[in-house]
Amino acid sequence: MDAFVARKPIFDTGNRVIGYELFHREDEANQEPWLIGTSFQSEDGGDSGILGLAGGKAAFVELPKASLLSDIPTALDPKGVVIQLQEDIASDYEVISACRDLGSKGFRFAMDDFSLHERHEPLLRLAEVVKVDVLASNPEEKAAAAEKLGAFR
Repeated sequence: MDAFVARKPIFDTGNRVIGYELFHREDEANQEPWLIGTSFQSEDGGDSGILGLAGGKAAFVELPKASLLSDIPTALDPKGVVIQLQEDIASDYEVISACRDLGSKGFRFAMDDFSLHERHEPLLRLAEVVKVDVLASNPEEKAAAAEKLGAFR
């Protein structure tokens, strides 16, 4: 099966690339990119394909709640993969418990499409990376996000 793959760099506050968010689509007709998560693995079933795409940087992969709660994350390398949590994932007991368990195994977490909502606070305490779309934010929103996130250092 052919797949089209792309990666989008993720920068730190010093404008250095810290990793890549990975996307793919199945064919040329499908113009909507999918985040690479559990649907893209190497032929041996592992994550070597994912890590290779990230070129030695962290590979940011999105795992929806159902995947997060399954055994799927254990097939990934916690040293090279950052589990990306979408803004709409529930901060419920199941998710927090699964993240704590995976964190104890060395996994790191990123919050994607961050917005200032109290419901995110339990996950923010577990996140190593918080992605803020600086191009879609005005200076006041950026300052508010920086102030809010400073409390979690």
